[in-house]
Order: sequence, then C-alpha cells, then structure tokens
Amino acid sequence: MFKIFLIIQVSLYNIEKAGTSQPVKFSYKLFNTSIVKVALEKLNTTNASGYEAITPRISKHASGGIATSLTKLYNESIQRGEGE
Repeated sequence: MFKIFLIIQVSLYNIEKAGTSQPVKFSYKLFNTSIVKVALEKLNTTNASGYEAITPRISKHASGGIATSLTKLYNESIQRGEGE
C-alpha cells in the first residue's frame, strides 16, 4: 500500500559471516509517527490505487489521522516478523 523503506542495520560481523554457514541476522528500526506521516504526505497522488482501492490522494489527505494507526500496524508487523 505505502512505499516505506525499512532501514536495515547489518553489523560488520554479520557481513563478514555472510559467506559462511552462519545465518545473517537483520535488525529493523521501528517507525515513529512523524516518519510515517511525512511518508504519507510525500505520496505521489498521480499514481493508481492499490488492490484495496485507496488512492494515494486519500492517503495523503488523511495522513494526520491515519499515521498513528499505521505506525502501530507497521511496528507490530516488524516485531512479529510478519508482513509478506
């Protein structure tokens, strides 16, 4: 629905071990409401809506009202390891 890019922090240790049999561990920074609100406000309103039929124009216009709920949703998804 929204194109928000996660910042992936990988330690040098994990990068060095990437070629070995040890799994690479990722950690994700949780979002805060202001980051989500800014991302919503920067949406390109000329793009088409997604499968949920919510246009970018509506999301951008409602950014102040939906940013808190979306932030909670994104963070819960990150913490549970869900979202694909």
